[in-house]
Order: sequence, then C-alpha cells, then structure tokens
Amino acid sequence: MASPPASGGAATAEALLDGMAWRLLEAAPEQATSLGLDTGMHAGLRHRLGDRSPAGIARLATLLRDDLARIAALDTATMDKN
Repeated sequence: MASPPASGGAATAEALLDGMAWRLLEAAPEQATSLGLDTGMHAGLRHRLGDRSPAGIARLATLLRDDLARIAALDTATMDKN
C-alpha cells in the first residue's frame, strides 16, 4: 500500500533527500547502474564513471558538506512526528 503524498515540511525534506540521492548518483554513476536507475532521463549515467582522482574526491567532500548543511538548516518543526 502506497503512502500518502508528503506535504509541508515533510515534502521539503523528501525533495531535499531526493536531490541529495541524485547528486550522489551523479558523483558515482556506477551506483545508478547497479541500482537500475540509469534509465530514461538518467540514462546518461550509464556511460560514465565516478571521478576517483584527488580533485574528484574533494568535489564529493564539498558536495557532502553542502548537503549536510542543507539538512541542518531544515525546519523539522513543520514535520509530522509520526
């Protein structure tokens, strides 16, 4: 049985987490392939490899720090506690 669509703060959190997931898959496109998510509008991920160079790792670290800051700034008071 599907859950009802998120609303308010939960919808914001869901959108934030969805964006984070796709940014991580952009950084490690092999994972999109292993999860079967490299289809449709994300089919371009199928032909790419993640950047494991020091510069690529630094970009990933920045991405993670930025996403953690987005999570920390999330207003959880507007979310359903259930």
